[in-house]
Amino acid sequence: MIFIISDLKATALLPLADEYQIEGLKQLCVTELKKFAVPRLEYVSLGIIYNLDDLLSAAIETCAKKLGLEEIDRQQNLPENKDVVDDKLVLRILRWV
Repeated sequence: MIFIISDLKATALLPLADEYQIEGLKQLCVTELKKFAVPRLEYVSLGIIYNLDDLLSAAIETCAKKLGLEEIDRQQNLPENKDVVDDKLVLRILRWV
C-alpha cells in the first residue's frame, strides 16, 4: 500500500512516528519534507530535534539558496523555531552559499 502525504501532514506526523518508533512512517515524512518547494526553517528544526541528518542537510541547503537574511530572521522567531534555530545555525546557513 502506498501512502501520499503533504508536507503539513508530514510535520504533524513526524513527532508521532518518532515517539512510537514507526520507522516506515518516519522515513515517509522525511522523504516528503525533503521535496519541499518553499524553504522553511521549521524543517531545519525538525532535522535537529529528531536527529535526521539527511533532512537537516537538505533543509539547510534549500534555506541557504532561497532565503534572504530578513526571511531567515523572521522564520527564526516563529514559535516552532525559536528554541531550536540559534544564531550559530543561522550563520551556518548563511555561510553555506
